[in-house]
Amino acid sequence: MKNFIRNAICFLFFILLFTCSDSDDESNPDNFNFELIEQMFNTNNEAVTQLNEFLSENDLETSLIELKSWLENSPDIVEADISSGNVEIKYSFGKSSFVVIAVVDENGNRTKGGGLQTLKKYQSKKTQYTNNQNIRAFNNPNQISFRSGEHLIENRKVFIYDPFDSAFLTEEGSAIQSIFASSDLGFDVTLLRNQECTISSLNNLTDYGFIYISSHGENGDIFWTRESVILPNGDNMDELSDILQLVDNNQIVMETLVEYKVFVTPEVTELKGTFWGVNSNFIQNLNGNFPNNSVVFNSSCESAKTSSLAEAFNNKNAGTYIGFDKKVWEDFAKQTGVEYVQNLLTPENTSIDAFNLITIPMDNRVPYDATVLHGGNQDVTYHSDVETNPSSIIGTWLLTGETENGVNIFDPSDCDVVVTFGATQLTSTEYWGDNCENADSSTSNYTINGNTLIETNEGESSSSQILELSSTTLRLTFTDGDFTYVETYTRQ
Repeated sequence: MKNFIRNAICFLFFILLFTCSDSDDESNPDNFNFELIEQMFNTNNEAVTQLNEFLSENDLETSLIELKSWLENSPDIVEADISSGNVEIKYSFGKSSFVVIAVVDENGNRTKGGGLQTLKKYQSKKTQYTNNQNIRAFNNPNQISFRSGEHLIENRKVFIYDPFDSAFLTEEGSAIQSIFASSDLGFDVTLLRNQECTISSLNNLTDYGFIYISSHGENGDIFWTRESVILPNGDNMDELSDILQLVDNNQIVMETLVEYKVFVTPEVTELKGTFWGVNSNFIQNLNGNFPNNSVVFNSSCESAKTSSLAEAFNNKNAGTYIGFDKKVWEDFAKQTGVEYVQNLLTPENTSIDAFNLITIPMDNRVPYDATVLHGGNQDVTYHSDVETNPSSIIGTWLLTGETENGVNIFDPSDCDVVVTFGATQLTSTEYWGDNCENADSSTSNYTINGNTLIETNEGESSSSQILELSSTTLRLTFTDGDFTYVETYTRQ
């Protein structure tokens, strides 16, 4: 009898242990694994192969409908959404992957996204603009402002992200870089192109005051990197662990790019690769916040179709977000971006001025009425609203504040730094020692051109921007490598 009871208890124990294990597996987020990433990758590639088989007998619209049916009869797929003209494959394990159809016209221009809607509206049409100040809920009434003009973009670091430079014809990133580089406003420009545009290269995005994105995108929530999806092979598991975590946390999305050439017979799509796209969750989880009054121009397709990315940037303290509500051709996107940046760097212009001064192109390659939208703070500007009178800087000034990339680094207990301006020369004196009894001084020539202070010493020149100059206060900003400094001086 005792043996029977003992055996029964053991039997129940193993049943409970087995049941608990099953329950834990079902709720354990670690269940998402590399095998599921490989399944998504293979499904995307099989979908492209199947689409081309359907295209051999049908047009693109019919082929997409047939592909939707084929996918939804496949294991682990709960829905294939083709409503956007692309294919979103939704899986039973809670993830999605995309097959994006970029359209290529007879001149080789591509859409920065794509889909059937592009093809349906392939006709000459006047592009419409709007000066609508909000993208849905994207507005920041509590935007931090911190000078008399309140809207100055003090951070002069520029980040240009151009993952598909080698695929697009327009060299958009280089064009934007050239505009900033030719300015006398002291910009520090970082341009990443093609395979340089990895996921991790976006980790320090919040260091920049202006971000320009030229990539593929969709639904106002995703823009693409050029980081290819790499499958695990047993030797790279540790290397890919960060990717697995980002997918599991819904911060990156698998995107397969195919190109569809207009007016080519027979109809066929060409597989160009499978890449990772980052979404609004990724932006929301970046370390730190964007500098005050920073600007994001996203020239990807559908970059403002919804407010998801705009709100994510806004929640990280970005001041202004500009994007397109529909799919766009690469040449149109470049023209819009180039004009906006040129206008923004023109003296006295604010962001909304730069936006409103964009010309309306008439181009028979623009297939639909894409609208460029401006959201957030409309008054941000690179230009001080203080008219600088060069003679008003003459006198002695004491350093009373300093920030580095927006972070305070000034310690009132440090020894004094004093700058004295004459008519053409300035002398900088730094005190040091236990009781600040020692001093080092240097003298330079200087000129003021507009709001730019140019200092020359032994043949070497450097420049600072005058943010504020009054009878009591002088504020300067300058960039040194990866760092942007703002110095505040008080007249003595």
